[in-house]
Amino acid sequence: MVPILWKELRSRMRGPGAPVMVTGYLALMAAVPLGVLRFAEARGGLTVQSIGEITVLLYGVLTGLQMLLVAFITPALTASAIAGERERQTLDLLLATGLPGWGILAGKLAAAMAYAVLLIVASVPIFSLVFAIGGVPYTVLLQVLVLQFVTALALGCAGLLISTLVRRSGVATAVAVGLTVLVFFGTLGIGALQQVRREVRVQQAVAVPALPAGGPGAPVPAVAVQPPMVVEDTVHLPSAFYVSPLAALVAAVVPPSVGSPFGPVRIGMARVPFWVVYTLNYVLLSVLLFGLGWAVLERRVPGAALRRRAPTD
Repeated sequence: MVPILWKELRSRMRGPGAPVMVTGYLALMAAVPLGVLRFAEARGGLTVQSIGEITVLLYGVLTGLQMLLVAFITPALTASAIAGERERQTLDLLLATGLPGWGILAGKLAAAMAYAVLLIVASVPIFSLVFAIGGVPYTVLLQVLVLQFVTALALGCAGLLISTLVRRSGVATAVAVGLTVLVFFGTLGIGALQQVRREVRVQQAVAVPALPAGGPGAPVPAVAVQPPMVVEDTVHLPSAFYVSPLAALVAAVVPPSVGSPFGPVRIGMARVPFWVVYTLNYVLLSVLLFGLGWAVLERRVPGAALRRRAPTD
């Protein structure tokens, strides 16, 4: 793993590509606070009453943009990990080094995650503007960093799996980017459909006529009393939102009010914060995707079987 990591970092940081990307990333991130502050000034200026709302808005826009950029960059880097080696005809040489398949994938993934961490750390001076103004606690910062890291990790593992399945790096990158779009916006659409279906079921349950209390000839009330179970179920979010990065970001940045669906999730007798549930889901998903990528690499690359038999020959 370590030799692959250092090789990837050296090759990635050489040349003008990395500095240009980091510079463009920071320029885009720096343009966001300027735009938000100009918008606030046009709407009435920075006042004591509006400073808290402006800070939350600024931090939410910054973190949302950062999560989008990091989440799109990481799978784009890992999608060409194995497919690029196959195109350059260097995969057999890499396998001949005796490194296990999981070590190769782990080194490629660690290099991509190191690049993502570099982008996050480079934007710290921009985020310091939010904390200089005040209004956002540091616990929210830690939650957002965890959400960004696990999201990039899961999408990076998905990019590795795609890279082992697709032979062309360009096609693998396009598939990885499309998958990222589906994860970010498709989960919101699925969650919205689930919410609509839930509201329809609730309305149908409310509209069921109750049995007449005085016998068959008694008048039937128009609407039955709503069961408490159905009303309580509408407070929680649809299941698709628990794997939606944007929903998790909203839950971390916006303080949940009383009865908010972004509040703690009831699991048995425990109440688990929303971001913890999201983190656990994505960690388990990362392990599953990494294991699938390892299995596909060992099965589809002939050099892997030859490498396993080499020590016994």
